[in-house]
Amino acid sequence: MSSQFATSANTSGKTLEEIHTLKEKLDGLEAQLEAINTRTRIHSTLLAIDLTKFDVSDVYEGRVYLASKTETMFNLQSANAACQAAGGYLLEIDDNDENQYTFDFAKRLGGSDHFALGGNDIKDEGQFVYFNSKKPVPDHVTWMRGRPNNVGGKEHCMEIWPSQGGLNDIPCNTKAKFVCEVPLRF
Repeated sequence: MSSQFATSANTSGKTLEEIHTLKEKLDGLEAQLEAINTRTRIHSTLLAIDLTKFDVSDVYEGRVYLASKTETMFNLQSANAACQAAGGYLLEIDDNDENQYTFDFAKRLGGSDHFALGGNDIKDEGQFVYFNSKKPVPDHVTWMRGRPNNVGGKEHCMEIWPSQGGLNDIPCNTKAKFVCEVPLRF
């Protein structure tokens, strides 16, 4: 009887060890599958972007950012339409980390000191909202000191101003590049 018990205990121990090994392998496969899924989402997202028109950031928090390669007279509607054609919308800064990431992206690209985004106060002076979502621009975004200031009563759009270190209000028809936010596709 004790021999049967020992054999049963050995078999149970071996089975538990095999189960543990299989679980480790399964965890490894799940990680590999997640990496493949992420690469597929990135590839699918990039296929929709005209790389002759946009510079592309690295992936950040499940999205990429695009900056137009050329400065044009900024227009909220046409810039947002260009972003939508690429699968996104004009940049909407939700928190300080995203603010810093997009600021660093614009600064790294260079080629302009003006990078427009989707924030504007066209409808209600001093109440900046995002063009695409209509959500209010958070109070904690990093405006430059003394901004927004609506110089001449004409500054109703927002820009990243890399050389000055923050966000600025600008006339909506300013010559600028623009920044899109593009969630990764599924």
